[in-house]
Amino acid sequence: LMLDVKAGHVTLDFTGVTELGDEFLDELFLVWAPAHPRVTLQVAHLPSKLAPRFFAFCKRAVQPVARKTVAG
Repeated sequence: LMLDVKAGHVTLDFTGVTELGDEFLDELFLVWAPAHPRVTLQVAHLPSKLAPRFFAFCKRAVQPVARKTVAG
C-alpha cells in the first residue's frame, strides 16, 4: 500500500473500512512511519467503532521505549 509513496503528506482514507488488522497497523506505524519520518500521516473518515483501537495502537507505537540502566 505505501511502497511507492513519495509525498510529504499522506491522507489515509478509511471510507468503507470495517476492520483493521494488526499486521496493517504494525507495518504502517512500526515499520513504514519510522522509516519515513518526513512524511505526515493524516487520518480521514475513520469509523467510530475502529477509532479506539486505532488510536490506542498509535499511542503505543509512538511512546518511547523505556531503557534499563545498570547502576555502576
